[in-house]
Amino acid sequence: MEYLDEFKKRISLVDGMLVETGGQFGKKYLQDYIRECLKIAQKYYEDTKDLNNLIFIVDFYITQYEKETSWKYYQYEMEFLTALKAAIEKL
Repeated sequence: MEYLDEFKKRISLVDGMLVETGGQFGKKYLQDYIRECLKIAQKYYEDTKDLNNLIFIVDFYITQYEKETSWKYYQYEMEFLTALKAAIEKL
C-alpha cells in the first residue's frame, strides 16, 4: 500500500531531521510532524479500517530505538513514536 510506504518513510526521516537541525526539529516541529504522519495514518485507516499495520510499524521503530538510549536525540525520537502510536490507537 502506498500509504504504508509513505508512513514508514516519514517515520524514518525523523532522526535525520533531528540530526540536521541539531535537535531544533524536536523542540519546534515535532507536534506538527506527528500531525502530518497522523494524516497519512488516517487515510490508510479510512481505506482499510485496520490499525494493526500502522501500530506494527510504529512498534518496530520503538523497538529499534529502545536500545539506543545513549543517542543524543533519543528523547525526541521516543516522544515522537509514543505520541504517534497513542494517536493512532485513538483513530
